[in-house]
Amino acid sequence: MGREVLSCRGVWFRYPDGTEALRGVSFSVHQGEVVVLLGPNGAGKTTLLLVLAGLLEPSKGRVFFRGRDVRELGPELRKYVGLVFQDPDDQLFCPTVFDDIAFALRQIGLPEEEIRIRVLDLARELGIEHLLDKAPYRLSYGEKKKVAIATVLIYGPEVLLMDEPTASLSPRYVRFLEELVAEGVDSGRTFVIATQDVDFAYEVADYAYVLVEGRVEAEGRPGELLSDPELLEKAELREPRKLSEILLKRTGLAELPGRP
Repeated sequence: MGREVLSCRGVWFRYPDGTEALRGVSFSVHQGEVVVLLGPNGAGKTTLLLVLAGLLEPSKGRVFFRGRDVRELGPELRKYVGLVFQDPDDQLFCPTVFDDIAFALRQIGLPEEEIRIRVLDLARELGIEHLLDKAPYRLSYGEKKKVAIATVLIYGPEVLLMDEPTASLSPRYVRFLEELVAEGVDSGRTFVIATQDVDFAYEVADYAYVLVEGRVEAEGRPGELLSDPELLEKAELREPRKLSEILLKRTGLAELPGRP
């Protein structure tokens, strides 16, 4: 396991209306690791991502990037930690897809020719080169999700935070995401993914945290957590299909009459 990259210790977060979204959360992820945050709506998953990205400051507790308090890093943290929002429309605001992907590079003053080359290379890698001249509002939801990912990957963050990346999307897009994560890990990138998609989580994650009402209810290997009936019920999750198939084969139930 690589060194610890991103962590938080005893983090609480309260919104202005008094809602306590996080209650004493401690968390860590190591370089090249894929960690998923599981739990029902309102569990605090999105809030935790926003805190880890430096977009929200904890009411109590501390967040660290490579051992440094993120308050010391300030805006510099965003060079290393990127966040892909659940709704791509929150991330796309330029006239064309090219401009949206190029936005971060233009903010740091790179020459236009270098920007053009980088955007084209990434667009080819993600299979969205044909979308570059289009207006984002004309894209399908799945296309928007790919472009939103590109707007973050373009500046090469070490850690990629993703909020419900598979929500309302096709199996084909989910396979694209699984490949994206695998390739990212191969290149040393670290992922923290908030999701209710237990099949996706089981497929990609090295480690998982289950959040319920702003607290860490459990943590461990996905296969262990997602085979615990009591935990699944409390977190409003189901057993992954692949894990169910494995258990059926082990018990021999798959061979019983009337079961396909």
